[in-house]
Amino acid sequence: MCARLTLKQVIGPDPVVLGHVERGWTHDHEDLIDHGATLIHGTVRSKSRYHGTAVLGEIASVGNSIGCIGITPKVDRIMCSSLFVSTVADAILAATGALSCGDVILLEIQTVAKYTSNGSPTYGPIETGNLNLEAIRLASRSA
Repeated sequence: MCARLTLKQVIGPDPVVLGHVERGWTHDHEDLIDHGATLIHGTVRSKSRYHGTAVLGEIASVGNSIGCIGITPKVDRIMCSSLFVSTVADAILAATGALSCGDVILLEIQTVAKYTSNGSPTYGPIETGNLNLEAIRLASRSA
């Protein structure tokens, strides 16, 4: 099924604010600029701009003549909370404070869960850290 037809069927009438906890973005990217992406916490890490922008594009790219359309183009605003030169928990709490009931926080963060016998890291969900889990729980209760 065509993505545009699918979007017409599943998008509700109310716009949503998206909070994204990450390390970097390009806020003035042509597919994101209409959402007024704003840094609300932390510092942008230049080396992470590509990844953070790509993730936001998959979610919220506007339907213009350039590139793609995101899966939720009705995002009204994007609030970016950086964990670079901060902590994950502080970045989550900053996003929580900037959003309202019904808004969405995207956490696509991982952490080193353990090391293999040869010293290579294996990764797991960020909520394996108690402070991070409590911040996520607080954000969920605030919704």
